[in-house]
Amino acid sequence: MMVDPLKYIVHWDMQEISEGNMIKNKEILLYFVILLVIFYFIISIIFGFYKKNTYSGTVFLGSSTKVTVKGNDIKVYNEDTEIKKQDVKLFYKNDFIDAYIVSSESDDTIVKNVLSAYDTNDTLLFPDIFIAHTKDLSLKVKTSNLNRGRNLVEVNNFAKANKITLQDSVRLDYIIINNLDIDDDGVEDYIYSVGLRSLTKYDSFVFLKKDNKYILIDRIESDMNTVNIKKLYYSVLIDFNNDNNYEFVVSKMMSEYGPTYSEVYSFDGTEFTKIGGE
Repeated sequence: MMVDPLKYIVHWDMQEISEGNMIKNKEILLYFVILLVIFYFIISIIFGFYKKNTYSGTVFLGSSTKVTVKGNDIKVYNEDTEIKKQDVKLFYKNDFIDAYIVSSESDDTIVKNVLSAYDTNDTLLFPDIFIAHTKDLSLKVKTSNLNRGRNLVEVNNFAKANKITLQDSVRLDYIIINNLDIDDDGVEDYIYSVGLRSLTKYDSFVFLKKDNKYILIDRIESDMNTVNIKKLYYSVLIDFNNDNNYEFVVSKMMSEYGPTYSEVYSFDGTEFTKIGGE
C-alpha cells in the first residue's frame, strides 16, 4: 500500500499551525492578565492615595483629631491614619501661614501616626498649638494668656456654685488659668483647667468664670489606681465657620502615654454644648 507523502506533510503543517495558534493565544492571554494586574495596582495606589491622604474642608487639631466643616455643619472625629503630604494653612506665631503636614510612624503602641508641619522651604516647624486647615477653609483663632494657680479658692467657689461635692481627701495636681476676652466686651474672662487627686478617684474639669459666674465646660473622672488617668486642658478658641461665634477647644489626655484628643464646644452665653469628639 502506497502512502501519500503530501497528505502527511499537510497534516503536519496543520498541526504546527494549530499548536502555534494555541501558543500565541496563551501569550496574548498572559499579556492581558499581566496588564490587568498592573492596571489594578495603579488604580489601587491612586485610589488609596486620594482616600487616605487628600482632605478638604478639614481642620487638624494635633495628630489625632480632625474637624470637618461644611457651612454651619461641624463634625469632630478622632483618627490615627497615615498622611503622606497635605498642603495646609498652619497656625504659627499667631498667624496662618502656607505649610504642609506629613505623618511619621511612632514607636508608641497607641498613636501610630504623628503629624509634623513644614513650611514651604521644608523647614520643620514647632507651633505652640497644632492647628492646621485645608486651604478651602478660613479660620479665626483667639489665643489667651496662661498662668498656673496654686490654691483651691476658685475651684471651691466653682464647686459650690455648681453643687459639686469634692472629696475631703482631694489634693491639687494642677490648675491652669487662661485669661482672655472671649466676647470682645472689654472685660477679661478666665478659663480654669483643673486636676485633682483623691485616694480612689482622679477628677479633672474645665470651667469658665465670666461676670462672676462659674460655668462648667466639661468634667471627667477616672480611677486613681490605673495609668489611664484622664486629664482635661483648655486649649484655644476657634471660629470654624466664620459666623463670628467662637468654639471652645479642650484637650483630653487619655492616659500618661496618650493619645490626646480634642473636644469642641459651642457656648450660647449661658451653657456649653459639646459638638463632637470621643
